[in-house]
Amino acid sequence: DFLPSDRTQYGVDFFIPTWKPPPTTATDDGKEAFQTLKDVVKSYKAGQGGIDGGGFAVMKETDNYLYVQFESLKKGYIDDVEFALTKDTEGIQVRSGSRVGYTDFGVNAIRLNYLASQLREKGWSIDEITEKSHRDYWTASDEAREATFDASRRELK
Repeated sequence: DFLPSDRTQYGVDFFIPTWKPPPTTATDDGKEAFQTLKDVVKSYKAGQGGIDGGGFAVMKETDNYLYVQFESLKKGYIDDVEFALTKDTEGIQVRSGSRVGYTDFGVNAIRLNYLASQLREKGWSIDEITEKSHRDYWTASDEAREATFDASRRELK
C-alpha cells in the first residue's frame, strides 16, 4: 500500500488531509469545532469563483457528520461534499467528489479552498489543494477546461 502522502502526489487517489481545528476549540470531543465548520459551510455564498451558481443544500446533518450537495448553474451537475468528525482522527475528515465525469474542472478544490480559507481565519490548520500537492487532479482539470471551454471561460480561479 501507498502512504497518504504518496496518494496526494501520484494520483493513486485524491486524498484530502484532515482539517484540524485550533486547540482552543477542540473541547467537547470536537463538537464545538464541528459546529464552527457547519456554520462556515452554511454561510457559503454560491457563485464564488465562478462555481456553484445553482446553490447548495444540506442533505444530512448530525453532531459529527455533514453532507452537502452543491449544484452547478447551467447543467445542474451535483457535487457531493462530506465532513466527518471521528474518534480516530484529530480533526475533520473531508470528502468531495463529482457524480459525473472524469474531471470536475477544478471546482471541488476551488470550493474546498474557499471554505478552508474561512476556517483558517478562525485558527484552523488546513492544507490548501494546490497544483503541487495534487498534481494529477489539477493536470486533468486544466486539460479538460482547455478542451471544453473557450479562452474566456477557462479561468475559474
